[in-house]
Amino acid sequence: MNNSRINDNKIQFLTALLIFVSISPLFDIFHKLIASASVVAVLYYYASNDFTIKFRDLIILIISLFFLVFYGFTLDLIFVGEISFQGVGFFIFVLIGFLISQKVTRENFLLANEKLVGFTLVIGLPIYAICYIYPELSRYGFSYSYGGFTHETFIILNILIIDESPLQRFCGFGSEPGLTQIFYLLALFSRISRSNRRIDFFSLTIIIAIFFSRSTFGIFLAIYVLARLIPLKILFGYIIILSPILFFTLIDELNYHISEKLVGSDSFALRYDRYLNFFNSDVLSIILGNGNSYYLNFTAPFNFGGWDSFLQVSQRYGLIFVFLLFAFLIINTKKDHIPVLFIILLAFFSQSISFLPVIAYFYFSGKYTYVYNLSRDT
Repeated sequence: MNNSRINDNKIQFLTALLIFVSISPLFDIFHKLIASASVVAVLYYYASNDFTIKFRDLIILIISLFFLVFYGFTLDLIFVGEISFQGVGFFIFVLIGFLISQKVTRENFLLANEKLVGFTLVIGLPIYAICYIYPELSRYGFSYSYGGFTHETFIILNILIIDESPLQRFCGFGSEPGLTQIFYLLALFSRISRSNRRIDFFSLTIIIAIFFSRSTFGIFLAIYVLARLIPLKILFGYIIILSPILFFTLIDELNYHISEKLVGSDSFALRYDRYLNFFNSDVLSIILGNGNSYYLNFTAPFNFGGWDSFLQVSQRYGLIFVFLLFAFLIINTKKDHIPVLFIILLAFFSQSISFLPVIAYFYFSGKYTYVYNLSRDT
């Protein structure tokens, strides 16, 4: 094995570690920051190629600094009269994302994510299946607190406990199913893209994990990724072969999502109320935001804080900054990575991910060494 290959393996391991740290509930926000910075420092030791900054990336970094720190401070003084330094923390996370983008190619990032997802699923899915059949066995995990509840973890698999019973949704290694789906979907995209646009055992395992997560976001995006990558005649063949199973399971999932997550459900009502409160604000607040201090003192305590990035960032910095983040993602995504763009953009409406380093990574052009060939005629 040549030195370049060894170096790539080290980079992929460190990137996988960074992804795990970023979304695992076992690390609080402070420890995420320290661990992420430490991983990036080691990453720079191994990724010894020249450090060159693209002008576009530098401009994006400066814009992020302006909005997250100086603009945020200004809003704090206008609306509350006291400054919150939370925006500084947000910028440090974006800075870490920027530093990763300068050393880790998109190919290595996606391969690292694939390896992390594969490792956690090959162990996590059997554990979940056993705990699904025998719920009392979930108590053999380690307890941790998240979201006001005490849950159980097997490190690479978290089991959510609600009303002292395991929630029958596959959570994976993230803090909640919807967050983990982002990285399952990225793994599904990269795996099928590299497997001659076929569903192999690994990609099938990812699909099963997404299905058992019962994540609306994950299931709809998985259908999109499959329709985008798999030739239609092959996709229809899979559907016909699996139609007896799909019919009954999809009916059950449809009933679950309608009753528990979509219009008319309690979950939808809570999310709708937050959006209604935001869009009933004055126009300037909607467009320009109210700052971090106002959010922490007058929005979140009254249970109107955003559950997702779109609403939370809008409440803090206004729609203007949300659309800038969207612009960063769009201009730095190559044509053959459009599914990656859709996965992250739509995740903005379901998860609070905007300042995770492994999401901020995609705000920058970084390095592409390999572009997947997704044309239908190959």
